[in-house]
Amino acid sequence: MYSFNGTLTRNSEIAKLKQIIAMYESEDPHAAFRADCNRKVKLANSRQEKAETNWRKALETAKNLQSRLSQSLRENRKLSEQLRTIGMKRESAERKAANLQELLSRRGQKIEELQAHNNELKKVIADKDRQLREKQDTIDELRAMVRHLEDKINRDGTDSGTPTSQTPRNKKKVIPNLRPTTGNHKGGQPGHAKSEMPAFDPEQATDTTTHELKEDEKKCSVCGGDLIVSCGTLPAAQTAV
Repeated sequence: MYSFNGTLTRNSEIAKLKQIIAMYESEDPHAAFRADCNRKVKLANSRQEKAETNWRKALETAKNLQSRLSQSLRENRKLSEQLRTIGMKRESAERKAANLQELLSRRGQKIEELQAHNNELKKVIADKDRQLREKQDTIDELRAMVRHLEDKINRDGTDSGTPTSQTPRNKKKVIPNLRPTTGNHKGGQPGHAKSEMPAFDPEQATDTTTHELKEDEKKCSVCGGDLIVSCGTLPAAQTAV
């Protein structure tokens, strides 16, 4: 509430003047004095009206100021709320930025670890490649040796100067024959002169070779010698040389 002390004082003065006027009218005072009192009353009323008008204007101004103040307070509250919201968003953004920074740092460390592991793997791969090249070189050398040995084993009188007498036992002898084909059967032809080697006398033997036989063998599969049974020994065959 708004109050004005000046207006209240004037109202009390006017009330006193009215009391004085009423007293003089009852005693019938002079007319001039009444006129003067009336003029003063009118002047006081005019001043009171002006004061009331000013008071109403001041009250309206105060109400307007209070309305503006309330509006300013509401706007300030809104601004404070907006500032608080902006502050919260800023804090959230700062936390997110810190989390992203930490995540980037961890990823950077992970990338460095992966790069180091990749370098180690490259070294291992290079070492493995070197070992594979060495093994491949060894395999190539062994293959070359196998081919050489196979060629050496497969050689016979048809593809080299190797005599047929050196043909391995597990391989069929191939005797080159450059004579033209006559159509006759192999071996001696009818009417040719007989040629033979007469058996030598056992006394002419200078050396003897013994071959051990299996229990069920009667003749030696190597020299064709007969079985000789000796007491307390395995069956054997002898060939005189």
